[in-house]
Amino acid sequence: MSTAIPDFTDREKKLVQQCLKERYGKEVPVEGAEAEVMLDQLTQALDTCPSLTWQERDVNFVVYKTGDNRFGCQFYYIETEQYGTGKDEYDNLGDCVITLLQVQA
Repeated sequence: MSTAIPDFTDREKKLVQQCLKERYGKEVPVEGAEAEVMLDQLTQALDTCPSLTWQERDVNFVVYKTGDNRFGCQFYYIETEQYGTGKDEYDNLGDCVITLLQVQA
């Protein structure tokens, strides 16, 4: 990708933490990271995207930002078995996180 993808804003981070608090009934530590994501299926090149990660109940979760108001997500139990929601991209972070939590449950 020619332009850098903006990092998660404080507001976006708070939204994720609120969704997790509502789901689990407690604060869940969320860490910032980078994820390598194939944004262009034609070139199959990996782009570095800002991401937020957390672990809860032996499940690892990743929400990554692919652009302004564009998000993707995955969860996994072990790194070689990754699962998505069936939707490649969301334009609403809240919908992305809630759907991820629902699919995993």
